[in-house]
Amino acid sequence: MQIIQPTEHKVKAPKNKRGSGQKHTAEMAKKERDAQDKLIAKKKTALESALKCPPAIHQFKQKISDDLKDKIEEVFKRYRPENPEEKAERVEQGKDKKVSIIFGIRQIVKSIEQKKAKLVLIANDVDPLVVVLFLPSLCKKMGVSYAIYDSKNKLGALVGRKSAACIALNEMVPGLQELVTEVDEEFSEKYAENMKKWGRPAAK
Repeated sequence: MQIIQPTEHKVKAPKNKRGSGQKHTAEMAKKERDAQDKLIAKKKTALESALKCPPAIHQFKQKISDDLKDKIEEVFKRYRPENPEEKAERVEQGKDKKVSIIFGIRQIVKSIEQKKAKLVLIANDVDPLVVVLFLPSLCKKMGVSYAIYDSKNKLGALVGRKSAACIALNEMVPGLQELVTEVDEEFSEKYAENMKKWGRPAAK
């Protein structure tokens, strides 16, 4: 009886999920993400050029004056949060915690609702903006002073982070009362007026 040996069959490598026979590398993934980001940015620009900007969003285009910004940074940088080494040293020496800037959406909202915050700084370049969109209205309702800042990176630098959506001081530290008065003139006192202003579509 003749024994027939099974023939060898070459099995093709299965294609990946993207339908190509090539291995999906990190470089390819980066190119896909970049292309997707460009598409999203293009669609966002098209919407901004076609639609009017609602008052709640348009108010974030209001920029704080440079003189006032310098004064705020001068006061806030003195109360930068302590780092782990400084905290460990303070605990070891048995000292009380010093006044420092607070940051983080949850902590800021809690401070505003309890009317502890004396001055809240809100970045106008947070993406998505909905994260901080409600803060000016909440501050106005609770009688808390606020200012819209022009950079989340600059706010982050004041608390030792890469960026921060919002920061605040809960204590009326030296020099802050004068700032609050100036800030209210630019923002809180103009809140009702700003809530009636619609932004025009961007020029094509």
